[in-house]
Amino acid sequence: MTEHQTSAAALRASEARFRSLIELVADFYWETDSEHRLTVIEANGVTQPEFSAASRLGRTRWEVPSVAPDAEGWRDHRARLEARLPFRHFEAAHQAPDGGVRYYMLAGEPFYDAQDVFQGYWGVGRDITERKRGEAALRESEERLSTTLNSIGDAVLTTDTEGRVSRMNPVAQQLTGWPFAEAQGRLVGEVFRIVDEQTRAPAIVPVTQVLATGEIQDYASH
Repeated sequence: MTEHQTSAAALRASEARFRSLIELVADFYWETDSEHRLTVIEANGVTQPEFSAASRLGRTRWEVPSVAPDAEGWRDHRARLEARLPFRHFEAAHQAPDGGVRYYMLAGEPFYDAQDVFQGYWGVGRDITERKRGEAALRESEERLSTTLNSIGDAVLTTDTEGRVSRMNPVAQQLTGWPFAEAQGRLVGEVFRIVDEQTRAPAIVPVTQVLATGEIQDYASH
């Protein structure tokens, strides 16, 4: 095998390893030229029509119709590119043909030729649509729970497994005298400081004893 053939084989092996690595860590690989126009888009299983290379090649990312980021977000991103800085966790969203929105997270860094002349950026991206939808669903659930708790006329307080306050509705805040912002993360025994009217000694708060012992008793009979 000639030296040229050996070099070519090594190059092919290196490229194969590189492609395999990209497939493991990202949904697609991309490159831009010195004017930030997309020149390469290679997708790994990303088949959504709005992702087609034909609709993006030769254009900058901000020239492709997008839902996010907003104008300020794009300005910040472009300023970073003009400064030749690497970037991570840059999110962009595009309208899908079905009317939904798909979200992508991008990372990239500049590359240069042998004379240290800027040639463009290369990077990877992930489709994070499902994660964003999950986050949105969690926020909606939290909002519904908060609305429900605030509408209850009795005091409601929840804790984590260690007995630290995680939620309080307005009635509970009024009863204990603790604003939720100050009570959050405190042990429930600190928040409910109830004093026995006869002995003036601190009374055992039922929920505190249950958390400490794991035993539920008929406290109403005591």
